Amino acid sequence: MAQPLSGLACRKKEAIKVLSDAGYAPVKEVSSQGYEIFLNETLKKTCDLSFGTNRLVYASRDWVDTENGVNGVFNGVIGVVQSMTRGKRTRGCDLLPHHTVTPDGATDSAIIVCGERSISIEKTELPHSMVIYAIKEEIGTIP
Repeated sequence: MAQPLSGLACRKKEAIKVLSDAGYAPVKEVSSQGYEIFLNETLKKTCDLSFGTNRLVYASRDWVDTENGVNGVFNGVIGVVQSMTRGKRTRGCDLLPHHTVTPDGATDSAIIVCGERSISIEKTELPHSMVIYAIKEEIGTIP
């Protein structure tokens, strides 16, 4: 995004304008789950927003760059960390690594929580050598 959201509790109109200015357009409202999905066609990335009483209470942004392979995944990890920390040294964060194996495949993940912000980095290995990467930045909670 060209300009960051002013934070939780910013007005819905302001949040949508920031996304619009960054090239995101609304694609779907999931009213049963209380959030709206926005897509940047150029970047092929999504951002989810949830509002309570016309104010932002949750936002998540996808950072995976699927078109550039491993380099794109690395760029996504660096980008999400830079965004969350605003490029400054950050203390007092929690790191939660996790490994799961199911009949469908194995998933390795790490969640880093710094105050009201968090990032999730995930690698899932599926049968037939398929690998899925997910990198997400979040602030707030879905009501």
